[in-house]
Amino acid sequence: MDLKDKIAQMIMVRVRSDYYSSDSYYKKNIDEWIINKKVGGLITFDGNGNVHGMYNNHKYFQEISKIPLLIASDLERGAGQQMKGATLFPSNMAVAATDDSYNAYLQGQITAKEAKALGIHMIFAPVLDVNNNPNNPIINLRAYSDDPNIVSDFGLQFIKGIQDQGLYACPKHFPGHGNTSIDSHSSLPIITSSISELNEIELKPFKNAVDNNVKMIMMAHIAMPALDSSKMPASHSYKITTDLLINEWGFNGLIITDGMEMSGITQEAWSGEAAIRAIEAGSDIILLPLDVDRTIESIYNAVISGRIDEKRIDYSVSKILHSKKELNLFDYKFNFEDMTSIVGSKENLVTADKIASSSITLIKDSKKQIPIKPEKVNKMAHLILTTDDNGHQVLKTIRSNINYTHGNVENMFVNYELSNILIDDLIRKLKKFDKIVISTLVKIRMNKGESTVNSTHLQLIKEMSDNNLSFIVVSYGSPYLDDYSFIDTYICSYGYGSVS
Repeated sequence: MDLKDKIAQMIMVRVRSDYYSSDSYYKKNIDEWIINKKVGGLITFDGNGNVHGMYNNHKYFQEISKIPLLIASDLERGAGQQMKGATLFPSNMAVAATDDSYNAYLQGQITAKEAKALGIHMIFAPVLDVNNNPNNPIINLRAYSDDPNIVSDFGLQFIKGIQDQGLYACPKHFPGHGNTSIDSHSSLPIITSSISELNEIELKPFKNAVDNNVKMIMMAHIAMPALDSSKMPASHSYKITTDLLINEWGFNGLIITDGMEMSGITQEAWSGEAAIRAIEAGSDIILLPLDVDRTIESIYNAVISGRIDEKRIDYSVSKILHSKKELNLFDYKFNFEDMTSIVGSKENLVTADKIASSSITLIKDSKKQIPIKPEKVNKMAHLILTTDDNGHQVLKTIRSNINYTHGNVENMFVNYELSNILIDDLIRKLKKFDKIVISTLVKIRMNKGESTVNSTHLQLIKEMSDNNLSFIVVSYGSPYLDDYSFIDTYICSYGYGSVS
């Protein structure tokens, strides 16, 4: 390989499950990057397609690549997180709520089997962040716990489940994205914990993963002054990536950046310079550069100018090629029959359903309202509180189940901030019901900036309590509330996927 070909092996670009026509602009871009630029990998996301679209896209792109592609995906909740038809698991927080870490192993095992059948080799999971800040708008229920020991226990089991199947697990977001109220998709979080706190909390799950031979680590776009006083993002920090992770901890697996299109890094440097700094810090793979062509050219110029030694490129490329051999990519054959017998199988779906069922937690029930007995309820209201425009559709299944079970149910949907006048009006309407089920939906997703129930919605719940209305609260998504004191019955599902 010439220098540019080697650099391209360090680049991972986006593909989706969508159908791509032959004259699709984006497909032409991917074809160009694979055939002429010779990029080394793809990260696959959901789209308008399904399992068939994902399978066929992977098969096609592998066929046109001279060197097999590493194909990765964010499968924190299983392959069903990224494509219709595959098995979807509940959130990490839900899995931990089962109090049985073997469930994390089963999740990893099934995820790996389905991923392998679809041509995916690297699972960008588990999230090993410790969610010790309830105001975190991007980790939250994606974390197993606010306890580093629980995070380690469940995370290691998930990793074992993945790697026992011959795939690579890739924990994220090193050195820990939990203790922040800022989403690195929108800006650079700075975690000001002391070195002793970091060793006891944030770093502990990652150190345990390294000690247990995890194959990959994803570098976060977060700053930790206790580890690097320059306040440089970890993905750009030689002290964090090379001095700590590689030299002190002895990690010799693949190191990949988090997405280079995230504002936490784009605010620091333009795409070419950002990639150069990540390589200088110690990363082997550059994930989702904003401008693929300019990034390759910029790294090339950095080598030609002497800023980066070509031996540094050779080192990462040798690790990448070794991984492709270890993952058996040079001999891998797609098998449609195998895929259809594995992905979304009844056995896998039943396992996911059992894990989800055992995760549902009755946090409190001071007035013994659970179970609700339909024969004792004359008129019920189901009140959905969310800021999500699609919340009504997201909770379609639970709405149908409540309507079927109780019959005389009035559904109410609030996805807007409430003034005092609107709260008073809702209280007046709700007084005619002898039981009210409140479903709160707080989605955790990038650039949304929410970690808990809207304050005006919480005020409505308080007013319901003050007016002695009979209600229970069921949380879908983030379980965190600013105040629980006026809620007598609180149930958490830790998610809003169909399985929960």
